[in-house]
Amino acid sequence: MNLLLEDSIPHSIHGCTQLRVLSLYQTNLGGFLPSSLFNLSKLERLSLQDCAFSGRLPDLIGNLTSLSITLDVSNNNFQGPIPAGLGKLKNLQRLFLQGNNFEGSIPHQLSELHSISEIDVSCRRVSGSIPASFSQLGSLKKLYIRNTRISGPIPDIFAGLQNLHVLDLSRNMLVGTIPQSLANLDSLDLILDISFNRLTGAIPSSFGNMFKLQEMRLSGNLFSGRIPSAFGDCVGMQLLDLSQNKLEGDIPRALGQMINLLHLDLSNNQLSGSLPSSIGYIPNLAFLNVSYNLLEGVIPENGVYRNSSGFFFVGNAGLCQISSATRCRSLSRPKMTGKSHWHFACQKRCFLKLLSNDKL
Repeated sequence: MNLLLEDSIPHSIHGCTQLRVLSLYQTNLGGFLPSSLFNLSKLERLSLQDCAFSGRLPDLIGNLTSLSITLDVSNNNFQGPIPAGLGKLKNLQRLFLQGNNFEGSIPHQLSELHSISEIDVSCRRVSGSIPASFSQLGSLKKLYIRNTRISGPIPDIFAGLQNLHVLDLSRNMLVGTIPQSLANLDSLDLILDISFNRLTGAIPSSFGNMFKLQEMRLSGNLFSGRIPSAFGDCVGMQLLDLSQNKLEGDIPRALGQMINLLHLDLSNNQLSGSLPSSIGYIPNLAFLNVSYNLLEGVIPENGVYRNSSGFFFVGNAGLCQISSATRCRSLSRPKMTGKSHWHFACQKRCFLKLLSNDKL
């Protein structure tokens, strides 16, 4: 049988009773899935991603109990609810549903997938809340629920997810504070992304225990309070994005201890005080954005602070930049006159500081 010559999966596929792997990736097959597909009792891997399948994914999917490697139906046109029958696939390791038109809540039956290591249910029309029963997924390593209509608080489920390496809950409608079990989840070593939700409260200092984590994105929320100095213990982190929150107070000098940091974004907060020179000693830091805060004082001249293409500090009226022993300039908000350009103005406080330095 040559499926490449077909417009859809033929009903005669039920004759392939010994089939263990069916991969139709980017074959442009479309239409509904035939019911005969769900009689392939020995199928271990089913990959239907990036095709043009439509209609509902039926509960009959639960008949494929031999699926143990992957079920991937991502980037199609499936609609309707996510089938509860998926909970019958007890041996399944990876489940990819993203990029479809599934709607309604995430079925709690997915918590019965005790062998699952990766789940992606990122579909725009998925709503409801994150099932509290997900705490039973002790084998889960990667969880993606992003860009959906999921709302409510992040459930306090992470004490049972001690093998989790990636958590991406970005671009949802989540509210409330960060649950303690998530703040203490030091197994995370790849990605924690809870950006662009409606989360509130302080950033937990226990995040400093995630010393193996590579990326943390908390931007686009309503977090308040100070940046924890404990972030200095996150020596494995390469990206930290705290932008677009309501953080205040000084930028901790301890951030300079994050020796593997490549990208640091603290923009669009209410941070005050001066820029710590310790950040300039981070050896490979290539991007630093502190724009639109309440920072003041003289900008250090070491490391990333000297990188005109990687250091952004517009919108801090009290910051000034010394380029020589006789000149001081301060960056204000850019004016838009035809082509946008930087507008510099000399600040009195910088001038006085220069005079005092000359007298030393």
